[in-house]
Amino acid sequence: MKWASPLLCRALGLVIVVVVACLRPSAARAYEDQATVGLSLGYANAVFKGQPAPGAAAILHGSLGLGDIWSVRAQLGYGFHPDHTPLSVLMAGADLIYTIDVLEWVPYFGAGIDALSTLRARAVGAEAGLHAALGLDWLCSRSFGFELEARPVFLLTALGRDPVYFTLTLSGLLFLDL
Repeated sequence: MKWASPLLCRALGLVIVVVVACLRPSAARAYEDQATVGLSLGYANAVFKGQPAPGAAAILHGSLGLGDIWSVRAQLGYGFHPDHTPLSVLMAGADLIYTIDVLEWVPYFGAGIDALSTLRARAVGAEAGLHAALGLDWLCSRSFGFELEARPVFLLTALGRDPVYFTLTLSGLLFLDL
């Protein structure tokens, strides 16, 4: 009798390899010599009465270090909110990030601009917004890390009906030396 499927064993092996790689000591480093590519998955919510249920978000982002503490980042994402009439949100944005590089754990905050396109019951909408970003990166190694980020987007063109679109995501990051 088998205790686990081969697919489950492979997945468990991959998780063990990633955890062991993240636990080994790594050299000090800063963002200024790196470009970053990441994939975020997480929670999304349109914060206003009458909006659909909270949903899920997937965001692809890339950043470039400008110096010891500043980075610029661009992102493209998708949010889905299940409901009787589901809501789909396509997001694009750019921001300026201030990092507090304390070796392995890197808190950051920043702000930027966004464009959102919505589709609900065959009605298409477009909104412009400003966002704040607050996050924490865990640099597992010189080439891999994780990121937790909260991002409220204040929809300037829809303040009366949809004032805030909020995401909370967990990312896998790849660091590329320049």
